[in-house]
Amino acid sequence: MKIGIDIRTLTDEKYSGVSVYTNNLVQELLKLDKSNEYRLYYNCARDLSARLPKFDQINVQIIKTSYPNKLFNYILQKLAHYPKFDQVVGGVDVFWAPHNNFISLSSNVKKVITIHDLSFWRYPEFFTWRKNFWHKMLGLKKLFRQFDSIVAVSENTRQDIIELAGINPDKVSVIYSGLHDRYRPIESGDPILEQIRAKYDLHSRFILFLGTLEPRKNVQGIIEAYNHLRANDQTGKFKDLKLVLAGATGWKFKGIYDEYNRSPYQADIKFLGYVACEDKPALYN
Repeated sequence: MKIGIDIRTLTDEKYSGVSVYTNNLVQELLKLDKSNEYRLYYNCARDLSARLPKFDQINVQIIKTSYPNKLFNYILQKLAHYPKFDQVVGGVDVFWAPHNNFISLSSNVKKVITIHDLSFWRYPEFFTWRKNFWHKMLGLKKLFRQFDSIVAVSENTRQDIIELAGINPDKVSVIYSGLHDRYRPIESGDPILEQIRAKYDLHSRFILFLGTLEPRKNVQGIIEAYNHLRANDQTGKFKDLKLVLAGATGWKFKGIYDEYNRSPYQADIKFLGYVACEDKPALYN
């Protein structure tokens, strides 16, 4: 069998969310499956091949087109429905899209898509006008209906797909995201813990948030809750408890820093910025 996969998210400079999911799932699929053919496709006007993970398996082929992304998305894919991804890669039996994006596929190829969440549909006020415009241009109801099978990463997302997009429930399956084996308890004496503590200048006791700093993550609510905890700490139990906010800034993040600047416990709140994947297990530990 020939399997096509959209790997456009793997050209991201810094992996998070969908790019982490896509990379890990593709890597694990390729470890397990040595018999089927995999054709990994992406489009980019620039040469971003250095950002791609290493795919050197004999049953893997990487195919690239070099259209400017705005032309590719809004003109070729949205209006002309060209090129068909499955045809670009030389014809496949099934094509998997790990994320909602502009995509054209032939009618005779089996199609699977993963949907991570529809928060932009539920709460458009949490997103910039550009992001909302992009989602509107995708035409999600029409997009979802062309797929034979839809994977939702949670039961909540499954219900949103059925309710908001009007998709037949029989087409939507819940498959929870996997867990990389690097995420495990680390022995207290392991030097990696002190290395990470020193690298990020961390106190011994802290509350950790890790994710993109944007309104839909409710990071302002975390800061407010931390303020409340510290202000009502009559016994002094939490006086040395810090708040660590790890993650890159997303859209509409200004309110988060406004909340931070208003906090009387500003000195005990630390922003780490983007955290590399290899540092996260020790940080969680």
